[in-house]
Formats: sequence, structure tokens, C-alpha cells
Amino acid sequence: MWSRRNFLRAGAAVTAGVLLPAPVRGSALFSTTARRLDDSEIKELALRGIDAARAAGASYADARLTRIRRRIARSLGLWGPGLTGTAVTQRVITEHEAVAIGVRALRDGSWGFAASTVWSGDEAVRLGREAVAQATTNTTGTPRVVELATVPIIRDGHWTMPVEIDPFTVPQDEILDVLASFAFFSLKQSRVVLSGPHLAMAKRETAFASSEGSYATQVLFGTGGSFTTGLPAYESTPFPDRTYNIRGFAPLETFPLAGRGWEYFAKAPLQEEIERVIAEADEEDRLPLKPLEVGRYDTVFDAVTTGRLLDGTIGVATELDRALGYEANAGGTSYLDSPLAMLGNHQVGSPLLTVTADRSMPGGAATVKWDEEGVEPEDFILVKDGVLVDFQTTRESAGWLAEAYARAGRTPRSHGCAGATSALGAQQLQRPNLRLASGTERVGFEALAADVKDGIAVRRAAVDMDFNALNGMVVQQEGFRTMFFEIKRGKKVARLQPNAVAVLVRAPELWKSVAALGGQDSLQRAEGRSVKGEPPQTSYHTVEAPPMLVQQLAVIDPAR
Repeated sequence: MWSRRNFLRAGAAVTAGVLLPAPVRGSALFSTTARRLDDSEIKELALRGIDAARAAGASYADARLTRIRRRIARSLGLWGPGLTGTAVTQRVITEHEAVAIGVRALRDGSWGFAASTVWSGDEAVRLGREAVAQATTNTTGTPRVVELATVPIIRDGHWTMPVEIDPFTVPQDEILDVLASFAFFSLKQSRVVLSGPHLAMAKRETAFASSEGSYATQVLFGTGGSFTTGLPAYESTPFPDRTYNIRGFAPLETFPLAGRGWEYFAKAPLQEEIERVIAEADEEDRLPLKPLEVGRYDTVFDAVTTGRLLDGTIGVATELDRALGYEANAGGTSYLDSPLAMLGNHQVGSPLLTVTADRSMPGGAATVKWDEEGVEPEDFILVKDGVLVDFQTTRESAGWLAEAYARAGRTPRSHGCAGATSALGAQQLQRPNLRLASGTERVGFEALAADVKDGIAVRRAAVDMDFNALNGMVVQQEGFRTMFFEIKRGKKVARLQPNAVAVLVRAPELWKSVAALGGQDSLQRAEGRSVKGEPPQTSYHTVEAPPMLVQQLAVIDPAR
């Protein structure tokens, strides 16, 4: 486990000018109640909101209460060989807690929703009535029918995400100690500079009740963070005690957001990650730098870039509300725009392509026991051997696919994709964790590149897609060591000029041109982020993918 004491015992030489942890600075907004989410009083609040909604005319209602606690630990400064004294400033922890209650009501085919930050019986009743009032107003629009897919009733279910260490049981001094250990580790290195570690922890407690008789509580954790690394060259840019030109400052991707506890940080493979960054940087910097020759190339993407491509194309496009146009004025639409006609026969990509979705992935950022409608999610296949076989659904949207499901002998069932940032937001379809199945051969990024005679290789790039996830580019990611390499006869022979190269992608052609996928050992996880709805809600999920080789993609110079 990372701690400053472990480094001191190991004989780490600590420069005298390095500052010790600064006093904790906390800013917290604490609720007026310390009630547990599984207390009977909390259940009573939820039921009062539901009863009020039913009494006001709702055919269905549900209520959610959330308590979300956040803790952020930061180190402000710059650490590295010869950087001491004022180069390291403060280590700070801030905390915040917020509670909310929301009631959703269905009346005559229209939804209404009301929410508040006050937990009280009178407020729950008011929210139930207000939700029905909104639904009633919405019935003046186009008449519609809402059929909710049936789900098993949850009889007082309670679940806590399995983590090793609840991060909110860890003393603040220990958190500061771990931040300090990153600095001490850096001081032992002769060539590495670290800047600004940032560790974020969240604990979300949710209670859900429905007019159908379900009641459940769950506790979810989310942890993530980053710190920045760079390799110094002794030129220009003055810093205390030594002169540095930091080449290639890049956030280490050690902590993509995950459903894990404090162990995620305490057991971080920091040393291995820094050694990997140094080795990659040395290899990359030995290569000559050259401008791009515009053309079509076989292209190898590393696992992180492949995951981002998957998320920005198929991940977005298989959200059923997008595919049917319900997000057209907010989050966007989908190039898979005829779900009933496409399911079971539309060729999305190469036969090598199989994509699954789930909310059960251990450590996944979207992992839950029940979604925000009280549905226990299932693992499901979106694309099988290149063919589109399903979409992401909720209780309402599952019925929209009834005709296509009937052709396949299936019963409409929600896949458990309903989510919300907190009880202040109405439920909406949010992306689950995504997985791109690996290839059968035991190969990785370097081995895939070795099979390319004339092409390029891409590491740590960003993906920028258009409004319906159809057209986009793979580009340099600012702040990261994004690299585009020229490959000749299986060897990386040059780095391509930064900010002067982009890979054009069109989703159908991209996935149909996949020629090879890395093996099981090459799978990596990346953080996925989605913004949907109006007002917008942000959700996170995990994307797991291998590196891949795609044939004959168009590569341009966007700076021309």
C-alpha cells in the first residue's frame, strides 16, 4: 500500500525543502438528517410521495431518495528531481454532501416529475401532487400510450457495491499520506516530474419505491483521478533549483472512473505505470518527426482509442431513445435510425465484431444491482458477429421493440439502462458498461502493427463524432501524449507531426473494415462519459476493448 512511511522505511531520500501535508481544508454542505437510507422512515417518505401521486390520478408512480457524498483530494504543485521548496505547495481535501427526493408520475400516457432537496413528509406529498399536475399538463399534447415492461417486485431489497475499503472510512491523514507518497516516489526518480495528483471519491446511497410494490436501497461507489507526468530536459523554462523543459506532460491513465473503493488508489501500480511511460516516451522520442503524406492507410489503434471509438459510435447509436429521435434536440440522434427494420439483419461491422453491454461488470463505472426504475439489469448482446441484435432499453422503451422482439421469439424486457445523476433528475436511458470482444489470437498493439506493411499506428487519441455518431475524426488529445506513427514493413519509423494528422472515420465503414483484434491479454478499460437530456445529465460507464487493425482509413492534415 502506498504511504510515505513505507518509502521512508525503504530509505527514500527526502529533500529537506519538500513541504509536509497541509492542514485539511473542507467545505461541506451536510443534510439536516443523519438517517440511514434503509431506515423505515426513509421508506415512509417514498411511499407518501407515491400515495399522493396515486391519489391525484397517477396510474403509476415511483419515488427515489438519494444521498451523495463526495470527497476530493488534491496536491497543488510540481514534484521531480531537483524540484523542492516552493515547487510543492499544498495538499487539500474538500468534502460535499447533498440529499434529494424525486417523484415521477404517469397519467394518461404522459409523465410528470418533481424533485426537491428537502426530506420531509409534507414535501414528499407536495412532490407527488406536483408530478401529477405536470403529467396532466403534458396530456394536452399528442395522445400517446405508455406500456411499462413487467418486472419482478423487489421486496425490501438492500445491496452495497462490493469494495474492499469504503473511501469514507479512511482518515483524511491517510489520504494526505498517499498523496505525499506520490511525491516521495517521484523524488527517487532521476527523470520524472509529477504534477497535481487529483483523487475523487463518491458514495451514492439510493432508495427506490414504486406503486407496484417494489422497495430497494443500494450503495454505490465511484472513484477516479489522475496525475500528470513528464520527462524533463535540462533546457529553458526556469523552476526552483534547476531549469526544466518538460516534454510531453501527460495524465497517467491509472485511475479511470471505476466502481471501486479506496483500494483503487492505495494499491495503484504507480511504479509500473511510470516505468511504462518512460519506456514509451524514450522509444517515441528516438523516432524522427515528419509531416503526414495524406492518403489511405491501414491503421492500428491502441486499446484505449479503440474503446473511445466503440463508445462514440456503437455505444451512442444503440441508445434506443436516440435511434427513435427522442434526443434529437438535446443529446443527438443515431445512424441506426430504423430499429424495427434493422434488428437481426443489419450488418454493423465485420464478423469479428461482437459488442456486449452490462451493468454487472466488477469495478464498472455503471455497475448497479438495480437501475433507477427498480430493474435488475441483465447482460445483453448489442452486436453479434457484426450483426445488430439489440438496443439499450428502459421499461418504457423496451415495448417500442415489441414487433422486432416477436420476430426473434423474445419478450420485451428492460435491459436496466434507466439512470439519473441524482433524485433531482428524472430517469432517462443512460449507457451501460460496454465490452468489445477480443480476438482469438494472443496479440497486442505491437504485434498488430508488425503485420502492417504501409500504415500508421495511433496511441491515446481522442474521438470526435458528429450529432448522430456517424462521421468523425480521431485526433490528438490535448494534454496527453497522443502519438501517430508511420509504419513501414511492420516497424514504426517516424512520429507524425502533432496537431497535423487526423484519421477520418465513418462508423459503418470503420467497423466493417476491422481486419484484426488484439487478444484477451490486450484488453484495457477506459472511462466513458455521456451527456443527455434537457436539462442535461452526465453519466459515466466503463468501456473495455482490445487494440484493433482497420484497413484503408482516410488520414488527413486538419491544419491545412
